[in-house]
Amino acid sequence: MREKIAAAALALAAATVAGRAHAATIKTVALQNDPSPRAPYLYKRFREVAVSDAVGQHVAVIAQLRGTRCLFKLDPDGGPGATAACRHDPTPDALEFGNPGVPSIDVAGDVAFAAPVNPGRSGVFRSDPTFVATTGDPAPAPATGSLERFVFGRLSDTGDVAFEATIDGGALVGGVRVNQGLFLCSGGNGNCSAANGGTGVLGRLALVNDAVPDRPGREFCSFAQLDASTFGIAFRASTQLDCADTAELPAIGVFRKPAAGAIETLALQNEAANPNPSPGGTVYVLPQPPAISNTGVVAFVSAVTGSTTTAAIYRCTPGICPASPAQAAVSPGDTDVDGNVLINLETPDVSDAGDIAFHARVAPPSAHKVEALYIKRAAGSLDRIALVGDVVPGSSPVATFRGLGQPSASPGGKVAFLGRIRSGSPPQLHGVFVFE
Repeated sequence: MREKIAAAALALAAATVAGRAHAATIKTVALQNDPSPRAPYLYKRFREVAVSDAVGQHVAVIAQLRGTRCLFKLDPDGGPGATAACRHDPTPDALEFGNPGVPSIDVAGDVAFAAPVNPGRSGVFRSDPTFVATTGDPAPAPATGSLERFVFGRLSDTGDVAFEATIDGGALVGGVRVNQGLFLCSGGNGNCSAANGGTGVLGRLALVNDAVPDRPGREFCSFAQLDASTFGIAFRASTQLDCADTAELPAIGVFRKPAAGAIETLALQNEAANPNPSPGGTVYVLPQPPAISNTGVVAFVSAVTGSTTTAAIYRCTPGICPASPAQAAVSPGDTDVDGNVLINLETPDVSDAGDIAFHARVAPPSAHKVEALYIKRAAGSLDRIALVGDVVPGSSPVATFRGLGQPSASPGGKVAFLGRIRSGSPPQLHGVFVFE
């Protein structure tokens, strides 16, 4: 596996050097009613998308086909696609896949995903597909019991897979059932299910009832969204001073854990936040799911309240944040070069350079509010990827964007997204696009 990743990284470096001469543009990867890699089926709808810097197949997408749902790996430059898994396909242990979950894809072109397994099981899988972990695998120490339900299989460019799972039979500690955790599968053959031939090492990243290291007395009570990179993980979690206290209101936060280091609190409800982090200033209302780059930069959205009520996309850069509160990189009221005013900010992802791709609703100078996709550069500029009404590059007959979905950014700065387009009269077509 490591040899494959190294080869892919060399190819990526060569492609990057060769590609510096041309500007990025939007490519159409797949459209509704196009043939899918699962012949003879056609694409019906698209759900989630991810992108990497691999050569060839580097866009992973969940697509609805007639009678099934599949995870595909696609090449924006027209090369053949591949099927990773479909609902009703056999699992490695001859059971049956449910719907594949949100995908991730690495620099080697491998994918990882969580999925239900029929009957009554669940697992995290990678590429072929092979197991990463599955229902019944022992939870790694200090947890007890076995892994039960899985979500958020996140594959990093080192080939490691981070995931979230519930625990069956976890210990009761201080009145709290240790019934959920964040875990990392690394090394070996990339499979950490020993019962299914795995030689990888499964480690615990965080468990329910673990202490929040930099907030004395506070505990993790449940885990929500998770992202992973070569730097480590970023995640969203609910915390309390006592998870056994049903009367205590939880505080939701965003956290970062380096591969070798303690968990850091990047944002926590009711704690100081920009634009005015001084006493009596602004505090976080509800931090949203984070994204993390290979350089450890974390991006997330949160509303704030206090001396003013607003919201922002925040950038937390290692070495600066969390010693200082996360920077408000983009805020409602910011404008692009065409005078479009940003209103609602959603679903950021972040590259290794710290550039943040995000979805927004904007108010053009003389039109109704529309959807748009942008990149907020670490250097400061706000670059538009697409605005509803823009022409789809290369479309024939000419089509325009009628809807835009949330973006996925690669470490090198490629951005994949879902969208709806229309050429002439209805109907609209759903599609997968990449800005590279």
